[in-house]
Amino acid sequence: MKIVVAVLFLVVAQPIPPLAGVASGAGSEPNTVMVPPRINAQAGGEQLVAASDKILQEVVRSKGLAMLSREEVQQKLGYEQWPPKAEALKPLISSPAVNYVAVGSITKLGEQLSLDFVVYDIFGNNP
Repeated sequence: MKIVVAVLFLVVAQPIPPLAGVASGAGSEPNTVMVPPRINAQAGGEQLVAASDKILQEVVRSKGLAMLSREEVQQKLGYEQWPPKAEALKPLISSPAVNYVAVGSITKLGEQLSLDFVVYDIFGNNP
């Protein structure tokens, strides 16, 4: 799991202006929200879910961003049709300060992980 920690940190820690930080004029509300990634693994999926969610939550908060709960995403959107289109993400966003939503997946391939993420401008529908 040490590799998971390092890789997830690298993915989330990359500065992506204007995504990193808070929305201008919106106080301290983040302008970017991360959706917990879909986990694709034949074995050890539960461990990967728990580890990735914990690590991502810590890194996302340290960057001044927000992360939705996996339960909320499962209930409102589900993980079957993945990645979702930008339009499908709008009902998940409750803050008017949010302009961007990051979604992705983590696929376990043997002992390696493949991380694939996209950031949507939910008003412009542009990845």
